[in-house]
Amino acid sequence: MGKIIMILFLTMSSCQRQVSCHKGDIEIIDVLNRNHPIEINLYDIVDSVKYVPLGTGECLLSEIECIKNDGKFYFVKDSRGVFVFDEEGYFINEVGHRGIGPGEYVYSDNFYLDRDNKLVCLICNSARKILQYTYSGAYSNTIQLDTEDANIEYAMMCGQGELIAYYPLPNDYSQNQSEYSVFRIKNDSLIGETLLKAKEIGTQNIHYPFLHYPIALLDNQYFFYIGIVE
Repeated sequence: MGKIIMILFLTMSSCQRQVSCHKGDIEIIDVLNRNHPIEINLYDIVDSVKYVPLGTGECLLSEIECIKNDGKFYFVKDSRGVFVFDEEGYFINEVGHRGIGPGEYVYSDNFYLDRDNKLVCLICNSARKILQYTYSGAYSNTIQLDTEDANIEYAMMCGQGELIAYYPLPNDYSQNQSEYSVFRIKNDSLIGETLLKAKEIGTQNIHYPFLHYPIALLDNQYFFYIGIVE
């Protein structure tokens, strides 16, 4: 069996941060270890593994695309929507509903959690917006995305209301201007800046494929990472 090695790029801490400059009212964040990535084994950062069987009697799931946890709640996304389960795996409710009415969505690409405000945020790239719902599934708010920013593949909230977003690579990644961006919410819109360019995290002409979830939080520090199988 091959060994999986995580190559980590430490970006920031919610307690300690390195700031290079300001551009208007946008704070540009330095990326630590940009040229010297940290190499660790998966078992260096995992203490235990817990299995929670999901009770799907009231909620039949199709192929699961993403799972997130906040305290006693598990949020599960499949091709139909996002569903909430408790810590024992019992179904609680669906987050929002598909449709074309107010607070509804036609398709969502992914979602992230705003744990501070207890919101589930559905990323809808084609509609250029992010829909926010309470944990109970009720619609809360809509955040607009600029056209050039509406291709988010994965996102994670970090300190002080900031959002780190990851973008998929094109065939020629050296031509891609942004791989990671950092956003701040202002007047129900997202204002973003490039955080790390794709060509800065490759090896000559080779770019190792990212894992499906390329951002991780550990001990109040945020990491970008790629997986290499040996």
